This record gives sequence, structure tokens and C-alpha cells, in this order.
Amino acid sequence: MNVSFDDLKGKVCIVTGGCGVFGNIFAQTMLNAGAKVAIMDYKQGRCDECAQGLARKSGAQVLCVVANVLDKESLKK
Repeated sequence: MNVSFDDLKGKVCIVTGGCGVFGNIFAQTMLNAGAKVAIMDYKQGRCDECAQGLARKSGAQVLCVVANVLDKESLKK
């Protein structure tokens, strides 16, 4: 299945590890493609800081979700 970045306009992308190097680059790429982005990290302060940085660069709103993908209970919250 081929997906072009044009297909992402208005779609919601949740980027786990959004504060890591690759996750941050991926989130920025999705924002540049017109997607709505939520980044996920297990540390509140770091997640907020990353979301604000991405929002500043892109001019778009970025949602911060604090959760640990390795912890099922964390994801339920």
C-alpha cells in the first residue's frame, strides 16, 4: 500500500516516542504534511517541552499524551 503525504492532511497521527530523535523528526514530517499530531512520552515535562517546540516550528497545535507504551495500565488512562 502506497501512502503519499497528501493523504495525511487532516488525519490524526499519534507518534510514540515523539520526544526521541526519530520520533521528533517523524512528528515534524507529519505536521509538514498537514496531519494533526499527538506525541506520546512517559515524562510530562519532556512531553510538554517537545510538543511546544514542534508547535513553534510548525505553527500547528501539538497534543502531548503522557503514557508508557510498555505499560498497559498507563495506556488505559
